[in-house]
Amino acid sequence: MPPDLLGDLQTLVDAELGRIGATAHRGVLTHTVGLITVAAVMLGVLLIAIGVFLHLLATHGPILAGLWVGGGLIVLAALAGAVAMAVAGQRAKKQARARAAMARSLVSSDLSQLLAAIKGEDRGLMVMAGAALLAGIVTGRQGR
Repeated sequence: MPPDLLGDLQTLVDAELGRIGATAHRGVLTHTVGLITVAAVMLGVLLIAIGVFLHLLATHGPILAGLWVGGGLIVLAALAGAVAMAVAGQRAKKQARARAAMARSLVSSDLSQLLAAIKGEDRGLMVMAGAALLAGIVTGRQGR
């Protein structure tokens, strides 16, 4: 077994743990700022809707004012939902492609090591490469 294989695996694990931690921290910050922004926008839309309703109430009556303001808010919510789903779908596809490429790279590397171990008849490396191959396959399946 090559002496730096275990060191490389440890480095990979450390890098992945660091990446996961950084991603979690960035996600918390992003979601916190996003929540504050959405709350401010919702308050602004609510105040505008109340102002429009009061104006229409004075000129057209309560039923027509309620229909116009309610219909406008429904259309606004539908547009915001459509944009959010489109953006989320694009992000999910991009992440899935990246995970698939990483899994293919891992499996290709593991297969190369396994073939080298089979040719060299080094049983320890062959067992390690087989385990790495299995881990790559499992990781690729979990990403879906």
